[in-house]
Amino acid sequence: MTPAVKKTIPINITVDLEKDEVHVNPNPFYIDSVKQEEVQWVFAPPAGHPEIDCFTVYFPNASPFEETTFGHHRDHTGCARMNAVHNKLYDATLTVPGVGTCMIQGGVKP
Repeated sequence: MTPAVKKTIPINITVDLEKDEVHVNPNPFYIDSVKQEEVQWVFAPPAGHPEIDCFTVYFPNASPFEETTFGHHRDHTGCARMNAVHNKLYDATLTVPGVGTCMIQGGVKP
């Protein structure tokens, strides 16, 4: 049997400087553990806003991934933890310094 190939699911992060808002799409997001999907954080700053190390995603209570914090443009999460609870939405905070914070959720499909 051929092992499954990892698939990357992009999570797009944008900011609205006029409203000091952070937007995430999709929210909530889901990855499929059978298909070995992983998230890639994609940050799209407005003109004049630095791209590198410009956001933090933090899963404070539990994470579906091995890591609980991400903060680099194009970071990959890796596949879901083996003991991640399927169909549970995990809460996270996404912060863009100087702009704002928003709550996001992510889950794992069986």
